[in-house]
Amino acid sequence: VNTPAETLETGFHELFNVNVLGYLLGAKACAPALIASEGSMIFTLSNAAWYPGGGGPLYTASKHAATGLIRQLAYELAPKVRVNGVGPCGMASDLRGPQALGQSETSIMQSLTPEKIAAILPLQFFPQPADFTGPYVMLASRRNNRALSGVMINADAGLAIRGIRHVAAGLDL
Repeated sequence: VNTPAETLETGFHELFNVNVLGYLLGAKACAPALIASEGSMIFTLSNAAWYPGGGGPLYTASKHAATGLIRQLAYELAPKVRVNGVGPCGMASDLRGPQALGQSETSIMQSLTPEKIAAILPLQFFPQPADFTGPYVMLASRRNNRALSGVMINADAGLAIRGIRHVAAGLDL
């Protein structure tokens, strides 16, 4: 919230266009084929879909909006299409922030080392993308997942058992 209003608005549209509108348009485009095949949609969230303090107000709000979108799509497309999400925690990736906020050239890994990420995770390891394939495979499987729709799997390496940050982010205000 300490960003100039114009920059904040531009960043909002950039993030919501990718994390919400992109998901909605993708769902609309593939819905007819998935209805015909009785397939599934699986959207990627993040630990920011559950917890504040991990991505700033715009990213966190966009991931919370994506959870609502997943639930609504699950409702609208049932019983033909299962719609779910997976929220991985911090991992080895080249995730970058919005260009509007001047973050497109900065990888998240430039501010967090693998050791720092492992230290905040109760399971005490630095996740690789392959560590998250299980939830996606299970949710996509017709055989192993006939019963889940509108579900978000919080693949957070244990963050929920202790929380993500300090008691309050505004202690230094």
